[in-house]
Amino acid sequence: MVSTQSALLIVDDEPGVRRALAEGLSNAGFMVVTAASAEEALTRLTVVSVDLALVDLKLPGMSGIDLLREVRQRSPATALIVITANPTVTSAIEALHLEAYDYLLKPFTLDEVERAVKKGLERRRQRDQREVLLRQLERNLAGLQSLQLFGDAGPPTGEALSRASNPGLLSCGPLEIDLQSHLARVDERELDLTPTEFNLLVTLADRAPAVVSPQELLRQATSYQADPAEARELVKWHIHHLRRKVERDPQKPRYIINVRGVGYRLAAN
Repeated sequence: MVSTQSALLIVDDEPGVRRALAEGLSNAGFMVVTAASAEEALTRLTVVSVDLALVDLKLPGMSGIDLLREVRQRSPATALIVITANPTVTSAIEALHLEAYDYLLKPFTLDEVERAVKKGLERRRQRDQREVLLRQLERNLAGLQSLQLFGDAGPPTGEALSRASNPGLLSCGPLEIDLQSHLARVDERELDLTPTEFNLLVTLADRAPAVVSPQELLRQATSYQADPAEARELVKWHIHHLRRKVERDPQKPRYIINVRGVGYRLAAN
């Protein structure tokens, strides 16, 4: 089942279309960020990550197809939906080559867009599940090979293994972060984090239990300088994604705690 807390990017140079889609999809429970051009969209994607992008083909400057190509290169897992008022066979074929999920023709209804978004997100979820299973299988096979290499003596275990193989281990309650391998686990569950999410988690764990301001979190995670208002919005976006991976119930976070008006802290419980 698709979570309506998924994050969407809407790229359209028509203010009315952009506003209507943003309001309608936000009211449906999605997190939405918008852009009026491909260049603006790429700037936003340097500091936020999205699950699905709706892209108009006719944009000022860089074309929608070129933007789709860039998004696919930067984030292969992002679901893509094309929107256009002037469909052509060529653009349809290019969108197909870029694995766009759907090709919506203007004028369309909000219900049509919402259905396409939910189906696109469901396809992404299924693909993510397959990738998780493949990674688990690879780890299991690697573990079997490791046992064969150690022979009857068996591999080192417990604290000795942690110190020997993870000298850069950062721990905070049930959270473990391996700074050298760039891996993080919570309750023995390995997390699939983007570089920005990993840096956010490292900053929170390193400062725990202190509260870290949004400006500091953003600076440490992305090297991006922002004023307090912009930092709050951008960090809120990243925390949303991070909680979905760290928390058992992102709506009732146990670990990543918001201290209203101050920032975020990592709870060691």
